[in-house]
Amino acid sequence: MASFQRHLDRMKASIAEISVEAVAGKLDAGEDFVLVDIRERQEWDAGSIPGACLLGRGHLESLIG
Repeated sequence: MASFQRHLDRMKASIAEISVEAVAGKLDAGEDFVLVDIRERQEWDAGSIPGACLLGRGHLESLIG
């Protein structure tokens, strides 16, 4: 399990998490970036940001094992 945790820590370090306001600023400025939405499908279906990619947290967690 320790090696998995080290790997996870390295991956998290390479992922930029930003605020809602920062995302809005990037969208308004027309910046080119990838926005990954990790909510579940039913949440996505209720509303999403145009251009965002859906990659549900539950799916991600099932791949960990």
